Formats: sequence, structure tokens, C-alpha cells
Amino acid sequence: MSVTGDGLRVELLEKPKGRLLQSGSPIPTEAGKEMIALLAGQLGDLLNDVLIEGHTDARPFSNRTDYSN
Repeated sequence: MSVTGDGLRVELLEKPKGRLLQSGSPIPTEAGKEMIALLAGQLGDLLNDVLIEGHTDARPFSNRTDYSN
């Protein structure tokens, strides 16, 4: 977490054994669901607006040859 000119910034970084989303999918993993619930419980009490950004990983999809991250 850090405070920027735009407000509080919370960054979530993945590790190979701690993915927040299933590869190639917008569906959260169990760990991702837990993290979202924890954050929602804390951020939901704030009066400030919330902006969510996301970025893909760089791993190619094994089941698609015409699409990648």
C-alpha cells in the first residue's frame, strides 16, 4: 500500500503458487475470492470512490494459438 496524489493505492502481486485469477480467465481462484472478500470488507466502509485496474500475465495460453495476453 502507498499513498499517492490520487489517494490510497493497493497493489496485489501474484506468485506462481498464489494466483488470484485462473490463467486465461476472469474467474478468481479460491485465494483470489478470499482476497476480494477481505478487501471489499475494508474498502466498503470508506466514503471514497474506488478505481480498479488490472493487468494480464505474460503466459501464453496453451489451448489457443490465435490469442495471447
